[in-house]
Amino acid sequence: MLGGIMQCRRLFAGAILFGTVFAHAFGQNTRNGLDELIAADRGIWEAISSSHRNIAEVSKALAPDYIDVDSGVRHPREEVLKYLQGLTEFSFQYGRARAYLLSPTTGYVIAELSYSSVQNGQAATGKVLTTTVFSKEHDQWIAHLHTEMDIKTTAR
Repeated sequence: MLGGIMQCRRLFAGAILFGTVFAHAFGQNTRNGLDELIAADRGIWEAISSSHRNIAEVSKALAPDYIDVDSGVRHPREEVLKYLQGLTEFSFQYGRARAYLLSPTTGYVIAELSYSSVQNGQAATGKVLTTTVFSKEHDQWIAHLHTEMDIKTTAR
């Protein structure tokens, strides 16, 4: 009986040790994963911006099943890429980004974005709260879903 209790204690201690080591290792990778997620999200915006415009890079960062939801309207990947072709003079300020890892290969980023752009001769400016859902495929974070909500600014 005493031997069985001792064996249970050893197994329990081993499980605690393994769990602690695993949590510590995942915790160290988590900071890197969060930074990678934010960099992937910001990188898409930088590839869209007029100073670094690279629609081919945006295309590589969007999954084949990518969906953009804007004002309740769904836009598939191909429609988004076509829209971006006509976007000019895009500039942005990216801030208050927060990343959340759901697993080592899935996560999402919430960020505030102030922007100005011209689309087909029409100027636009605004501030939005964005959420982008990513998966990690072949060591690269790929966007699957993007949503935006207008942030109302109050006049002073």
